[in-house]
Parts: sequence; C-alpha cells; structure tokens
Amino acid sequence: MGLLSIVPLPYRILAMALIAAALYGLGWFKGNEHGTAKLTEYIGNQVKEGVRIVTKQGQVTEKVIVKYRDVAGKTEFIVQQVEKEIVKYAESNPGYCLDARWGLLHDASATNAVPDAAGAVDGTRVSSTYSP
Repeated sequence: MGLLSIVPLPYRILAMALIAAALYGLGWFKGNEHGTAKLTEYIGNQVKEGVRIVTKQGQVTEKVIVKYRDVAGKTEFIVQQVEKEIVKYAESNPGYCLDARWGLLHDASATNAVPDAAGAVDGTRVSSTYSP
C-alpha cells in the first residue's frame, strides 16, 4: 500500500489542481516581474536617447543661431554699403534714375496689362489708371 492509495481520489485531484494553480501563479508572477524589468530597461534607454537627441538638437540650434548672427551682421553691413551707394548715385543724378522703358513696363504691370510691342522704346510714360 502506497501513500496515494490512502488519500481518496477527490482529494488527490484537488491537490493536483492546487499544485497546478501554484505553478501557474508562480509562472505568471515571474513572467510579470521579467516583463516589468524589460519595460523599465526600455524606458531608461528611451530617456537616454531622448537626452542625447535634445543635446544634439541644442548644439545644432546653437550653431544655427551663431551662423545667423554672423550672416545678419554681414548682411547689415552690406545693406548699409548699398544704401550709401544708392544715396550717392541718386544725389549725383537728380531727376529720374530709371529710363522711360522701365516706366512703361512698370505702368503696364501695375494695370495688369501687356505693354504694346510697337510702342516707342524711349517714348514718354503712359499714364497709369492703376490706383491702389
């Protein structure tokens, strides 16, 4: 006679079910623990990568701002030089600085019309009917 023959069948089935449930619960607990550890590791890696990206973008932004300041300074200097030249040219050439053909093209574009191809090249300005 063995030990199993002493325990009635319903109790044996109940013991097997309890052992199976305990093993299932242990597997679920360990699996959840492992999944949580992997999730925590993944989140940590994402934070590290995010910090690296933000740092890199900050460096690029800083370089762009420095380049913009340099370009803006050079552009401002060039604009000042051009303005000086324009003022100098306008003072040395009083009256109209632009030729009549330019005026004709400007007036035609202001009225959204195509200038007449047979018009005089150096003719007088055509009065514009354009009013803003």
